Amino acid sequence: EREYQYTYYKILQRRGDKVPARAGLIQVPEDEKAPMLEGIYRTRLKQQPPAEWANLGKEQRANHMRAAVLKFWSSNEVLLRELGQGRASSIKDYLVDKGKLEDARVYFVDARLGQAQPDGKVISPLHLDSE
Repeated sequence: EREYQYTYYKILQRRGDKVPARAGLIQVPEDEKAPMLEGIYRTRLKQQPPAEWANLGKEQRANHMRAAVLKFWSSNEVLLRELGQGRASSIKDYLVDKGKLEDARVYFVDARLGQAQPDGKVISPLHLDSE
């Protein structure tokens, strides 16, 4: 979803439309996602979709592209690290906004790769300290 938001954000900027401060604040219309998926596929995998996919129906073709992009993401440590940093940023935003902590007192230590639990959840260690 973030990839769609980021791509749509860039499209809106190029068109000169008014955009929010962050791409994560944009709601991407469902009808815009299909054309963006092929662009995301080409950008991330640095190749065209296989020619045999052209004979597939739209939904089946989209499912193949989505699966390929997800497989790429799951095997790319740099992108997974970025995802972890994004998650850490969301946690920090929550602690500052809802927990009323000072922004300067909450900072990132490190983002590291972890393993998903059998139920699909990922444990995110959080280190808290006070003086």
